[in-house]
Amino acid sequence: MNIRIIKNADTFKGSVLHNKKIFQVEEFPSEYEGIKMVKNYLYDVENNRREEIAPDIKKYDIFHIKKLDYNSEFIYFATIEDDDTINRKIKLIKYNIDTSKREVIYSIEDDLVQYNDYKRTRVFIINAFYIFIQNEFIRYNLTEDYKGYFEFEQFLYSIKDEKLVPVVDDNLRNNGIDRIKVIEDNLCVLKTGFSLIKDKRYKILNKEEVSVEGISFINLGQFVSDILLMQKNIVLDTIDQAYFTETFSYIAVKGDFIVYSKVKNKIHEEEVVFYNYKTKETKICINPNVFEEKDLASTYVIGRIPYLKLTNIKGTQFYNLIKNKVDIIFPPEDEVEAVIGDLFIVSNKKKKIVRKEVDYINVYQYPQLRLLHREKGAFKGVMATTGDNVYILVD
Repeated sequence: MNIRIIKNADTFKGSVLHNKKIFQVEEFPSEYEGIKMVKNYLYDVENNRREEIAPDIKKYDIFHIKKLDYNSEFIYFATIEDDDTINRKIKLIKYNIDTSKREVIYSIEDDLVQYNDYKRTRVFIINAFYIFIQNEFIRYNLTEDYKGYFEFEQFLYSIKDEKLVPVVDDNLRNNGIDRIKVIEDNLCVLKTGFSLIKDKRYKILNKEEVSVEGISFINLGQFVSDILLMQKNIVLDTIDQAYFTETFSYIAVKGDFIVYSKVKNKIHEEEVVFYNYKTKETKICINPNVFEEKDLASTYVIGRIPYLKLTNIKGTQFYNLIKNKVDIIFPPEDEVEAVIGDLFIVSNKKKKIVRKEVDYINVYQYPQLRLLHREKGAFKGVMATTGDNVYILVD
């Protein structure tokens, strides 16, 4: 991998796009209560230049937008048309980062007051033809001492036909879609249902109030086809489920693995699962004493090997689940900031004889932990492309 350093990055946040430019979002207060205004930027790393995207359009953080086509040259943002009526028109805009062409692909008239503390909308961009829309509504529990987004309304929107098709599958409508993670091409992993680990919901909600959680594989083409055909049983290849006494706290795609956490609420035990979606093999380990999100295990796939990160007085250790032993150790003075592919980004401070402590960033390569690069400065973040570039952000 090529290691690239970006300096003076203390407020730098973003994601890498297909053309190796970095997409940045900055938030500001807006004229609408509870809704933030945003500005989008493209940062050209090679030329050290930042340019605002479509500065003539006001953008708002009113839709939670998830793009499922990672290799696309498009980004998406929402704007609000101010026409002095109760219901404002919200528009979803598709923007080509190569040509600067923009296009309104979806619009809706809605009361913005709902978005303060009642409703949120997730938008999954499936491809150039279809969008999956999920409206989520705040509901109180039976004892009325807790509220969350527990009710769902879902549609598939055809961009070409400008047509909304309601989802009639009971599993999706009742439990909601929590996450869709792209694996490759047309294959995704889908997490349905809401987690009980958040806010210790397992102590608050009754059995009849919780959702059935599932982790499943979906083919996006089949998924779209099933919705268009109004199928009541959409095809899902489910690999695990949880309900009431068990809950999924997170799911991630790491290398060839679907990594997820299944917490058993009554005994406060976490089952960490590494599921190899290519070989169908599963590696499981147990993490005890899990009461809330901060107690969850830290999982990694390094050199195609599943690892758990352990932190104690000996420093930072990585437990190899194939060898069933710790085989990577960093001393207490080293802070492992990130693991990208087979690279460890580690920060530490070195004392100078006549000067104060100096921050350094070291990059080591697995498995020999060979030092590839050393940089003076404080670590602020890291981003990686799907290719060979790793961008380390330094103050």
